[in-house]
Amino acid sequence: PTFEGGGLLWVYLGKGDPPQRPPLPFLDLDEELVWVCRSVSPSNWFQGVEGTIDSVHVGTLHQSWIGDHYKTQDSKNPSIALTLDRHPRYKVEETPYGMKAAALRDLPDGRQYVRITNYVMPFVSLVPAGNTDREGTMFIAVPRDNHEHMLFWGFWSEQAPRLEGEKDMTVGERDLDNWVRFDEGPNRTWGQDRDAMAKGHFSGFTGCIVDEDLVIQASQGVIQDRTKEHLCSSDVGIGRLRRRLLDEIAAWQNGLLAIDGPIPNKVRPLDTIT
Repeated sequence: PTFEGGGLLWVYLGKGDPPQRPPLPFLDLDEELVWVCRSVSPSNWFQGVEGTIDSVHVGTLHQSWIGDHYKTQDSKNPSIALTLDRHPRYKVEETPYGMKAAALRDLPDGRQYVRITNYVMPFVSLVPAGNTDREGTMFIAVPRDNHEHMLFWGFWSEQAPRLEGEKDMTVGERDLDNWVRFDEGPNRTWGQDRDAMAKGHFSGFTGCIVDEDLVIQASQGVIQDRTKEHLCSSDVGIGRLRRRLLDEIAAWQNGLLAIDGPIPNKVRPLDTIT
């Protein structure tokens, strides 16, 4: 069974009747309101999923990108610049479809900056991309084998087109069917621009913001050895993500659901100041 939605073809590979469509807000939008591209990523799919849940990395790994593109008053998403100033604490809510992960940052004026990512099992993450819940960034980490996954990545906006600017700002003129272009080389620099780093760029990956994410995921090795990790309070979202999926697998093996209940037609990310 298949259906088309959000510029993609969705295929059910299980047995019996397919479940309801995933509760993704971009499936029924007009073509001009959704933009998506694809690339093969050289790491296990779950490393890709974990990166989308980890909000702490936004203001660290992407600090140069945010400073260049978002730290202005006329930015489409000026509040994301607040990730540069404060690390978050987490609140996580497990849901029948997956999980909500809220990164909460206390502001000096007593307000709170809230970024909520929705994880739709097993491999879709909806990440906020603007100061509204009607637009966002999609990350879909589809396993290819144990060592690679296909990343479907893009934007949607339910209210007004803003996609061309996002596309130009991120992938530019790359091949949108396989836009990763890492060259490990003998020194495993992954194409890192060391001159840019000497001039103050944090990561040295200046072409596309998601390059920074994929290099971090792939440089861990194709399957990260999690027995060597030392998780801390900033990894609450990651720990709960792993437990959520393990609980669901254990329940499925017994013909059950770990969390039963109604699934909404649409779930959305959120970026707001309260």
